[in-house]
Amino acid sequence: MVLAASMVLHRQFISRIFMGRMNESMNSDLGDVAANYKLRPVVGSSWELEPSGRSAFWVAETSTPDGLGKEIVGCVGLDYYTRYSKEDPTSAELRRMVVSPHHQRRGIGSKLLRTLIPYARKQGLKSIMLSTSTFQAPAVAMYQRLGGLLIRKWS
Repeated sequence: MVLAASMVLHRQFISRIFMGRMNESMNSDLGDVAANYKLRPVVGSSWELEPSGRSAFWVAETSTPDGLGKEIVGCVGLDYYTRYSKEDPTSAELRRMVVSPHHQRRGIGSKLLRTLIPYARKQGLKSIMLSTSTFQAPAVAMYQRLGGLLIRKWS
């Protein structure tokens, strides 16, 4: 009985932390991706956006199982307007690197980073900062394999 009550309290605590983090994200860069990452409309398209400066944001899509549509399976952002660029104008921060759990281990994260890193170099950036936790060991290993990232870990 005590164990069950403890588990419920633990779940509620984790849920509150997660929801707080989601709200924080939606009130920051994810609240308006186009404005925060300085994206502009692609000429001739009513819905596509492209980077217009050092910041950028990419989305990975795949066909839906029925083949009739597309679904987002991952994303990554390169944010020039963070504390890192204030410290060093040749730095930016890697943000919002996410791949759907159902699509992980298929190379999507690597493809996103293989798009981001050359773009950053083309923009004159010399380092890409990444803040991550020690709980993300597989992700950290991928970042290190691809190179070009300075990793700051927190726990």
